[in-house]
Amino acid sequence: MNDQKHRSGLTPEEYRKLTGFEGDWRDSWWADDFLALMVERWRIAGATSVLDVGCGVGHWGQRLMRFLPDAHLTGVDAEVSWMPEARDRAARQELRATYQVANAEQLPFTDNTFDVVTCQTLLMHVPDPLAVLSEM
Repeated sequence: MNDQKHRSGLTPEEYRKLTGFEGDWRDSWWADDFLALMVERWRIAGATSVLDVGCGVGHWGQRLMRFLPDAHLTGVDAEVSWMPEARDRAARQELRATYQVANAEQLPFTDNTFDVVTCQTLLMHVPDPLAVLSEM
């Protein structure tokens, strides 16, 4: 078992179980009609590049990509142990996606690299949410 601790104080495996990263059931958090409406209201239907900050194993960004067929998804998370599963999930769905380890407070991209930058359940886990929002 990996003894590395998540910011929550749990191991990555314990955190994965707590948050529902196991399997695909977490995808049910976002109904297709809701996502279609959000893409329309956010006016992002033509996006070609999306950054999902704090992507975990990829649930949120991968669900969003169903409505952005021309986009490439880049997911970043501070937890290295989640990257293989995010990659595997994206491959199973035949998504154009890449995943890498990165700190939300210091993203390794130049300004204006992405058409859309998003996060889901990230800000409650960082010490300075305003710094993360500013970086995004």
